[in-house]
Order: sequence, then C-alpha cells, then structure tokens
Amino acid sequence: MGKKSRTIMIILLAFLLLIVIGVVWFLRWTNPDFASSLEGVKRNQVTRKLIICVDGVPWRTINQLWEKGHFKAFHRPSKVIVAFPTMTNVTSTVIWNASRVAGYESAYFDKEKNLMVSGVGKYLHKRVIEPGDFHQHFDYLEPIPYESTTYVLPRRICKSDLKRFIEAYSISEKEEFCTFIKSTDGMMHILGKEGAEEILLVIDDMLDKIYHSRKDDMEIMLFSDHGFNFAKSRRVKLKSLLKSSGFDVRNDLRNEKSVVLPSFGLVGFAAIYTAEDNKRKIAQQVPALEGVDFSAYRKDDALHIFGQEGEAKILKKTVNHTELYKYEIITGDPLSYKDILESLTRLGKADKEGYIPDSDWFEATKDHPYVDALNRLYQAFSGQVESEADILISLKDGYFHGNALFSVIATILGTHGSLLDTNSVGFFMSTAKEAPSHIRDNQLIDYLK
Repeated sequence: MGKKSRTIMIILLAFLLLIVIGVVWFLRWTNPDFASSLEGVKRNQVTRKLIICVDGVPWRTINQLWEKGHFKAFHRPSKVIVAFPTMTNVTSTVIWNASRVAGYESAYFDKEKNLMVSGVGKYLHKRVIEPGDFHQHFDYLEPIPYESTTYVLPRRICKSDLKRFIEAYSISEKEEFCTFIKSTDGMMHILGKEGAEEILLVIDDMLDKIYHSRKDDMEIMLFSDHGFNFAKSRRVKLKSLLKSSGFDVRNDLRNEKSVVLPSFGLVGFAAIYTAEDNKRKIAQQVPALEGVDFSAYRKDDALHIFGQEGEAKILKKTVNHTELYKYEIITGDPLSYKDILESLTRLGKADKEGYIPDSDWFEATKDHPYVDALNRLYQAFSGQVESEADILISLKDGYFHGNALFSVIATILGTHGSLLDTNSVGFFMSTAKEAPSHIRDNQLIDYLK
C-alpha cells in the first residue's frame, strides 16, 4: 500500500471513529429511561412552586384527558388565547412580557440588514440568553442540539428531555423552579394526537410522583405556549404563486419586484417582505391559493384582511384608556364576524363611528374559530417582532408552509401557526387554584406569580 493510500485509509478510519464516538455520545445523552431518575425527586424538599411549560399542547387535548380523570391533582384547565402567528418565539415573548425577538422563527429576514438569517447556525452553537429574553425565566431548557432531532426521534428525545428536567429539579435548591419542555412539539408534529396523548400521560405520571413526594406541600403549574391542529398536512405553493405573478422571490429586496418568503419550520403561517406598492396586490392574490385561509397587511392605521369571502378592514382607537376596534366589511366577511358585529351593534356596544370596546369583542369571540381576531391581528402588526412582516398569511388546518427539504424528510401529522382556534388556544392549570375559563396570553403572568 502506497503512502497516499495509507493517508486516505487513516483519514477514513478517523472519520469513522468520529462517527462512532458521535453516535455513542448521542445515545448516552438521549437515554429515554427516566424511571430511576424519578426516585431522585424525593431529594428536593425546597421547591415550593414548580412551573412547567409544555410546547404546543392544545387546550382541547389536555381538557379531554382531565375530564377522563387524568391530571387529577390539578384544577380544571383554562383556555389561554395567544398571539398570532402562533409560534413559540412570538407567544412566549408576550406571555413573559419579554424583549422582542428578532423574527418569527430561527430563520428570518432581517429588514434592517436586508438579508436572510439562517436558522441552522442556531443549532450549532451554545444558546446565548440575552437580558430580557424569555428563555431567562427557565431553570431547565432542552440543550439546543436536541431541538432539531426531536423531529427525527420524537419519543427518544422527548423522554430524555424529561429525564434531564427531573435530574435538574431533583438537585435544585430554589423555592421556585421553572422549566420549558420543548420536545413535546416534535411528538405532536410527527406522531399526531396519539403522540400528544402518549407523552402527556407520561408527564401526568411524572408530576403525580413529584407532587406526592412532597406530601402535596407545593404548587405545580402546567401551561402551554400555543395550541396545535392535528391534521395530516401538505405544503402550500406560495413560492410558485408569487413567481407566476411576476415577482422575484429571493433572499433580499433588490428591486420593486423583489419578494422575500422565509421558509423554515413546517408551520401554518407565512410571512412576506416586499415593497409597499406590492402589498395590496399580493394580499389580494394569495387567498385564491389552495390551503390559504386569509392574508393581512397594514397601511397606515388600518389592517386590510383578504379571504375567499372578500375584504374587510380593522381599525383601532383609544378613548380614555379604553381600546376599541372597528370591523369594517368592504366586499365580504373573511373573519365570519358579521353576525357578531350586528349583535354587538344591536346591544348598543358600538359608538357613532362603529367602534366597539375590546372587552366586548373578546367576550363575543373567545370561543369563535377566529378567536379574539381583531386584537390579535392588530397586535401582529404593532411590533411583536423586530423584523415585522409586510404581509402575514394564515393557512387552513391541513396545510403548512416551510422548508422544502424538511417536508420531504418528515410526514407532518399536524402543526401550528395560524389564527384559527385550533392553533391559538393553549392551556393553564394549577394544583392550587382554578383560573378563569379564558385568559389572554398577556394576563397569564399574573397566574404564574
């Protein structure tokens, strides 16, 4: 064997050795057997309040389990109505009253720098928690490298996530311990409703053991950051539509025809960035595409909503510290609010200009498919993220937008992101107190104190 051949052989062997070491390391740190770790919870006799956020678990799923007798240490779960788009970055920022995040997802368009920021790089670096970041509230977080692998090995990663949480809680000397179990999201995306119920029953058993290990001398609060729709989903062809309409879909805004369409997670919304003059034209065209529910953009103080049913407009004003919204039907009723509008008007809730107090809209729409839509849509275009979209698109259940490669690798049995109630309603419940039946996300912090 020549010198060159030996060198190649050594390089190949070294590469294989690295792979073996990587596999062994991965298997070691993703051990899903946490039964033995549960014995360790008895060591913690300090924590008086345990706060757990589970990523993406919808109210209807936890409520069904509660009504069947599970989570029996908890009071009835409340509905938590969260921000749109129903993405962790957005909803958690509101829940924790934290600093704005840069974008809706890990991959996002930076409007100031006029470039796409890759989401892949995030998973290759240690998590850096800046002051004001909502992550700073958590005493345990899933290590970043496993956040992506949960969509490949959901059961293994989720159970190892729970194992690491139990071990962190067991040695904690804090009176209040707060954690975010992010891997539940992968269980639901890949395994659907059965996966959700499977892991929630595991969590139920885990929390029951923790609660009774302290002879009930503690409060456990469990909540989710958004909802989830359990529908086998397929991709919408937004990019193809934009290209066929003469737009140049790219990673920066170079000219008047440029459009940026970030595509990362397989989710129920899409964000579009483009020139001011393109906003109305694109927003009008998009609802004709299969899978699109509606589109929205802001011009001055008015939000324009386009759906297959036509166009409506949302306006807002503040009078004596009271927020009021006006739902103005232009050519149709894309949010199906016409009957509610007429009812509230008959009840004398509208002023001379047609504005109705936010509190009345909330009560009238809190169980509507487009739950609390006027407030949530207006907030979505009022600086929820640093690089706010020019157009936001909400998809129907059963459809997603996102990275083309990811959609080939994984079959999606559900997702989140849209304005629909299936995506928008998370939950909150406590072992110590029963909260109101409906809570807005910005009110939840009062119940976590």
